[in-house]
Amino acid sequence: DANIQPENIKQNMSILGVVGTYKGEQKTYFKTISTGSTSIPGVLDAITAIPDDTIITSGAYAFYNCRGLLQAPAIDYTDLGERLDYMFQNCTAMTDASAVRGIVDVDYAVHMFQNSGLVSLNLTGWKSISLSSNDSTDLRYWCTGCKQLKTVNITNFEGSFSPEYAFQNCTALTHFSWRDSNCSVGQKNSTGCFDAMFNGCSNLLEIDLSGFTGSVGSMGDEFINGCSKLRKIDFRNADLSKSSNWGETLWGKPSDLLIIVKDEASKQAIIGYQT
Repeated sequence: DANIQPENIKQNMSILGVVGTYKGEQKTYFKTISTGSTSIPGVLDAITAIPDDTIITSGAYAFYNCRGLLQAPAIDYTDLGERLDYMFQNCTAMTDASAVRGIVDVDYAVHMFQNSGLVSLNLTGWKSISLSSNDSTDLRYWCTGCKQLKTVNITNFEGSFSPEYAFQNCTALTHFSWRDSNCSVGQKNSTGCFDAMFNGCSNLLEIDLSGFTGSVGSMGDEFINGCSKLRKIDFRNADLSKSSNWGETLWGKPSDLLIIVKDEASKQAIIGYQT
C-alpha cells in the first residue's frame, strides 16, 4: 500500500502483526515484535532504538533490515528459542552489540550480524552454549561483510560450532580472539572445518583460536585466503591430526607467519614458522 509511510503511521496502529508508535521525528519504538523476513520500506529504517522491555517472540529475523538501529537492545535474550539466524542482518547503523547477553542453547545463528555496522564484537557476556543433541551451533556467515568490524573477543563458550564463512570479507578486522573456552568444530564426536572462516580479511594480523578443542578436519584452502598481513595463528588446544590440507591452507602465505599447534605426542604447544 502506497500509504504505508512513516509519516502515516498512527500510534498503536498494527501492521503485519507489529504494533508500533511513531511520533514525527522522534525515535520509533516497537513493544512487540513478531519475526519474519518481510521488510516494510521506510518503517524499519526509522527504528533507531528498542526499549528494554520489548517482547521478542523469537530470535530469528527479530531486527532484520532495521538499518537505522544504532545498537543492540538490552532486552532479555535468555529465552529466544533455538534460532538467532538473521537477527541483526543489514543493521548497517548498529555499531555496538554488547547488550547481547545470556544466550544459551542455540542451534542456528547463521547470518546473525551479517552486513551490520559492528565495530567490535565482545561476547564475554554470553553464557556457555551447551547443546544436548549431536548437532552443532551453525555460525555460517555469522558476521560476513561487517566491513567496520576491527576486533572480536569471545570467551566462556562451550559446545560445538560450524564457523564456515563466519567472518568472510571483514576487511577492517585486525585481531580475532576465541580463548578460555571449551569448544569443538563441527558436529559432536566428529571432525569439523573452518572453510573460508577468514576469507578476504585483508587486514587481519592475528588469529587466536586457542579456545577450540576437539578434532579439526578440513581447514580449507580459503580459511585465510587473502589475509596477506596475517602474522600469527594459535591452535594450541585443537586436535589437528586429522587435518590433511595444511599445505593448501598455507600455500603462498608469508614465510614469517607464526603458527602455534599442539604436539600430539607430548600434548605440549609447539611454535614454528611457515616455510
